[in-house]
Amino acid sequence: MTNIWQFLLQTVEVSLTAAILLILKRIFQDKLSPRWQYGIWAIFALRLILPAGIGGRYISMRLTAVMETIKVMTEGDLSSVYAHAYTYLAPGSVLPWITSVPQSITDWLFVIYTAGILVLLARYAAGYICLRLILRKGQPVSAGFSVRLDTLCERYSVRPCRCVVVSGISSAFVCGMIRPVLVIPTENVDEKILLHELLHLKYHDVAQGIFWCLARCLHWCNPLIWYVTGPIACDMESLCDQRVLERLSGEERRDYGRILLAMTNEKYTGAPGTTSLSNGGKNIAKRIRSIAHFKKYPRGMALVFACICILIAGPVFGGVSAMELPQQGPSVRAQKSQWGREFDLAAARVHRCSSQAGAIDTYVKGLIFMDRAYLTAALPMEKQGMELEEYMDTVSGLKGQKTTIDQLRLFPEYEVYNLAGSEKKEQHVQAVFRWIHSSESIWERAVEDCVWSYVIIPIRLDWDGRSWTAEADGKIRYCEYDEGTEWEKRYDMEHQALTQIPWTYTCSGEGESGTVRIDEQLVRRVRQGKEGDAPDQYFDRWGGVESGKSMSWEAYPDTEFFDPVLCRVITFRSSWDTAQIKEARHIGLQVCVLPGTEEEPELDDTLDVLSEGEGAGSDGRSSAAVAADGRWDGYLRSEGFLYLSDPQAQGIEGYGIRIFRDGKPVETIRIKRSGSL
Repeated sequence: MTNIWQFLLQTVEVSLTAAILLILKRIFQDKLSPRWQYGIWAIFALRLILPAGIGGRYISMRLTAVMETIKVMTEGDLSSVYAHAYTYLAPGSVLPWITSVPQSITDWLFVIYTAGILVLLARYAAGYICLRLILRKGQPVSAGFSVRLDTLCERYSVRPCRCVVVSGISSAFVCGMIRPVLVIPTENVDEKILLHELLHLKYHDVAQGIFWCLARCLHWCNPLIWYVTGPIACDMESLCDQRVLERLSGEERRDYGRILLAMTNEKYTGAPGTTSLSNGGKNIAKRIRSIAHFKKYPRGMALVFACICILIAGPVFGGVSAMELPQQGPSVRAQKSQWGREFDLAAARVHRCSSQAGAIDTYVKGLIFMDRAYLTAALPMEKQGMELEEYMDTVSGLKGQKTTIDQLRLFPEYEVYNLAGSEKKEQHVQAVFRWIHSSESIWERAVEDCVWSYVIIPIRLDWDGRSWTAEADGKIRYCEYDEGTEWEKRYDMEHQALTQIPWTYTCSGEGESGTVRIDEQLVRRVRQGKEGDAPDQYFDRWGGVESGKSMSWEAYPDTEFFDPVLCRVITFRSSWDTAQIKEARHIGLQVCVLPGTEEEPELDDTLDVLSEGEGAGSDGRSSAAVAADGRWDGYLRSEGFLYLSDPQAQGIEGYGIRIFRDGKPVETIRIKRSGSL
């Protein structure tokens, strides 16, 4: 963590976890054994060492959004160097780090917080050093006591350690983690007390005590954390009592209780790196009550405890999704107070986009509906805070065109081109809107006679370590083509190949007949909603404008793609000489995909097509033919597509292209793809 806001978020998340566990322990205080009473604090320990907001999830997203709102409204008027208004709120670490000289009041608060940690650590370290110096003056135990201690360790299967006698201490304890020392006030100490301390050593309770001391240091200004470490220490001692009692029987257990009762007036003065049988009169009273009701809990309680931990771990580590990206719409948000508008933006920064499709959908709708909340949820953190009008001026290239950004709201869907895969790296994609300029229905006239218009929105997609982000990758472009436009420039409606957009992948192969070039474009549709939603969440591909529907203003930061299509254009360029071309009466080609096996592609020996024309199927096969008649220019083009959701699309290795001359195959050119679909 590098600023006071990240610490506040971390300590709030830790406090919420502590409160949940305290309430739960209150409910089950007599239902679970000391082993599980202490074991449940492992959830709290894990929450202490994991940064808040890990994985983009929080215990309470609404509370986090409130903190984000306060941060933005506070830092907006300050010149802080540790935190800016749009710095990512969630800390990357639970340890503080001073990066430069403080400039503002929030910077100084963070410095004071860091200094408090150092002071408390120094205090604990000084106490431990002083204690070790005192122990150096301790007297080694006699040979008889050493034999007694070794016998005790062998009887109860515990590890022995060096033992010294220090007069004036209140009770026995173990000091140190690497080279532990058992400290006793006198050699007449009861064996049950020795067993208690040796069990602390066996189960590494000294290291756990140090961990809880570090937790108090990191959250020294949080009274709840200081309070909760008291019950934790008591539960640790109660667990050690339970382990002692499980090894004793009958009168020995009652004697152990009497020993604790005699210590109820003792003051607990334990230091970090030590254990002590006495930990305060109030806590010992609780332990005596537990001893009075001692019993060996049934094994089935372990299952109960595991279920409880799973239920708790859900909200603590998995977060909640009760608060989604604000969906009231830009017009409603514009009427809110400053706090309400800032809260919506804060909620957008907290929620972010968990999928590539979600980032694209949120960004596109932020542009189209001119909604700051959606743009905030999608843009990288370094682009936060930009005025909406300023940002729109930098990305819009539609000035002077027949369409505008807000007119795109009429169109119910769009396609995403050239998204290569789901790898968490930077990608350059295009969101494309398309429609027909015609007063007639699309079905009442030939497709090739339609005037097609489309808008291309270039987007840079990236993973920032926490979520997917989307931003402008150039100016928005508008294009319009009709039947008079030559093929290389127009939009091919049937196969969706858009030549104004860079190809996703290009490969080529050469044979004796000529060269084959394959250009691919990967096209995906964004699901308007989540998988499993009602059918009305999906917009009809052709009926959107005609039926009066308009684009949904709701953004879906977690949505996914569906119906991925690989559009393909195969171009054959003949290497035959002029005489061979003039002699040819019919030229054709047939294309099929090569499976990722040793199988030969299924290609026909004859090309059964019309004298001129082409055909294609959703399995990736396509064909094309032309009547040469001495007028052929040496080029032949075939268009095809492949649904990537089809099982046949898995494991494609490349393409097989068979060239036909006058109806007979003359050559098969095989092209292997070097990239993956």
